[in-house]
Amino acid sequence: MFKRSKKIEIAEVDEETGHIYLKNSKLPLLMLRPEELIEFGELAGSEAEDILLWVGKSIGKTIFKEIIGDQDLSDAKIRVKMNATSTILDRLQNLGFGVMVLNHDKEKIIIDIANPLAKDYVDNIMAKNICILYSGIFSGFMEEMGIDSEVEEVNCVLKGADMCSFKFELEEF
Repeated sequence: MFKRSKKIEIAEVDEETGHIYLKNSKLPLLMLRPEELIEFGELAGSEAEDILLWVGKSIGKTIFKEIIGDQDLSDAKIRVKMNATSTILDRLQNLGFGVMVLNHDKEKIIIDIANPLAKDYVDNIMAKNICILYSGIFSGFMEEMGIDSEVEEVNCVLKGADMCSFKFELEEF
């Protein structure tokens, strides 16, 4: 079975402030259990999905900027964009988001996630909030690369699939 964390090797603590950062970066981390995301839907009500998408997009954009830097990839070839995506997915995998596999062709990008965080909450309908956050994160860093496409979750462990899969339709490549 896939282990969700790798000791403390992926993060470091600023002893002075007590803040947690992604190792070798300035990306601050916040520890939040999936249960809090699940319960957030009950608190926020009908606005929960929009809020989680927005938060996810903000996280995705921040992760892109921290890992890829200030590179403008909007005019880069798809190969360059997919290399950047693989780098980001590797980092997310190391943070415990699940085992991530990137597949793409001229028409679509698919991100498969084995053992996603939602897998442990299959019996809780509100676990979809975790999937919404994933969608936002992926949309955020894709947007930073100049890939303007809506994400669609085409498979979900909450609906009986073996893994979650997120698909982006490509218009220009």
